[in-house]
Amino acid sequence: MNRIRAVRNRVFHYEPIWNDSSLAQKHEEIFETIGWINLDMVEAVKLFDNFPEVYESGASHYDAKLSDYLARVAS
Repeated sequence: MNRIRAVRNRVFHYEPIWNDSSLAQKHEEIFETIGWINLDMVEAVKLFDNFPEVYESGASHYDAKLSDYLARVAS
């Protein structure tokens, strides 16, 4: 549970998590933990989970999107 809490804290404090080599493992642990509480909830959460696509795209994809956005709003 501490590993999940630590990831949650990093995300909610806007700390980078891309360099975490065990991020995909932690993602799976989160689903496992949710399943301990409620198996139906795991399926509901998976409907809205876009982690695999985001993780596969990588940080550079999102850095570029953010840079483009910031350039547009600064104009």
